[in-house]
Amino acid sequence: MTNTSIASMNKQGRTYDESAFCLFQGHTDLQFTQGKDFMIEGDCAIEIDTTDARKQSESMDRLVKAGAFTIMLADYKKYGSKSMQHWEVSCK
Repeated sequence: MTNTSIASMNKQGRTYDESAFCLFQGHTDLQFTQGKDFMIEGDCAIEIDTTDARKQSESMDRLVKAGAFTIMLADYKKYGSKSMQHWEVSCK
């Protein structure tokens, strides 16, 4: 389930100009780096080239142009039964 909006406020009261809210199940061992990890809807064939800083920057630019969001907050919700457990990811 995804939801995108022009402006939204998360539970901590922070507001982002553009945001995406995404819920997904599984992968409890995931680790996110706030402000550095990206999320994109659908399949993404863009590969990040880390051979040097310029190529890495160009790769990141391609991600942003393809509609990637920067992950600002990721919280694993381990509530209820296994089928109810999910991640809440807020992006801008």
